[in-house]
Amino acid sequence: MIFFHRRVAHKISTDHLLLLLALIPVVLFLAYSVSMRDYSVGTDTKTYSNIFYDIVGGSEVRYEAGFVLLVNIVGGIVSSDRFFFGIVFLIVLYGYISSYRVVAKETDLHVWYGYSLLLGLTLLSSWFLVSTTNSIRQGMALPFLYLSIFSTLNGGYFRSILFFAISVSFHFSSLLILPFILLLLLPFNILAFVYLLSSILYFSGGSEFLVKYFSELFDLPLYSFVKNNVAILEKYYGFSLDQYIYTNFWFFVGYALVIFDFVDSGKRKVLKDILSVYMILCLPYFSLGFGGVSNRYAMLAWAFVPLLQTFLILSFSVSKRVKSFLSFLVLVMGVFFYFLKTRGIFY
Repeated sequence: MIFFHRRVAHKISTDHLLLLLALIPVVLFLAYSVSMRDYSVGTDTKTYSNIFYDIVGGSEVRYEAGFVLLVNIVGGIVSSDRFFFGIVFLIVLYGYISSYRVVAKETDLHVWYGYSLLLGLTLLSSWFLVSTTNSIRQGMALPFLYLSIFSTLNGGYFRSILFFAISVSFHFSSLLILPFILLLLLPFNILAFVYLLSSILYFSGGSEFLVKYFSELFDLPLYSFVKNNVAILEKYYGFSLDQYIYTNFWFFVGYALVIFDFVDSGKRKVLKDILSVYMILCLPYFSLGFGGVSNRYAMLAWAFVPLLQTFLILSFSVSKRVKSFLSFLVLVMGVFFYFLKTRGIFY
């Protein structure tokens, strides 16, 4: 599969500059809001607060090196968990915007309303909320994983390795993508077939059977590790029908748009490439989501949904005026949603 088939030259336009100037205070305000949240907002907020002070205080901890380094850097500037939480928000958001930019700058999607729409959809995403208030380590890791994948498919192999190293240094779960990454070389429809087969195997219990069989055959601890991993919440143990439907929903929406030509002809290939990335991000979930903390495997794909949604909407054959209005509306909704959530309202 050839990714991002043409390069479009761009310069910073007045629209981009005005959007940037307008959004900086908004982003900083939201960073302050999430940093000053009550410890009850995010089930692991208090835990990460304690971890922050343990690391800054010199206690021996067993966390990923990049995460420990970040805590020490932030703690060396201001020894405040509140400041650290704000930095986490900015890092995660930077990863999303940079991931979009890697794709957009190679196409005709490098437009101000594209970034506005992405920001709004990201702030509306419950997975972004989880990434910045609860699963902080994995939340910081995943946008850099997306950056790594996009950079690889765009020919930036050094940047790909660098971003992947950063991602793994925040959370080891990013390594789960390695067995599946080469599937991106498959033609789109063949990859879709692999995706559907994996989805059916997961639904029927076939993936658990295969993992157990090969674990026993090669005397590997993989099956027992996945199966016996303790989930904090019962809904995140093993197969969950609503999570399964949610995961497949975005695939079918994107696939329908592609095969029935509901998108601009110039954006069809880009959407196929983005959907291909989503498909491989789902495969760790379909392969290992039968045991404890199944959400950890699914999070690779779920956190990608705001990016997928952005490209789905931008691919529609509607006027720029409609897209501009929609992006502004979604952005306003996203800012209010995230602010209210971090204040503990409707959380």
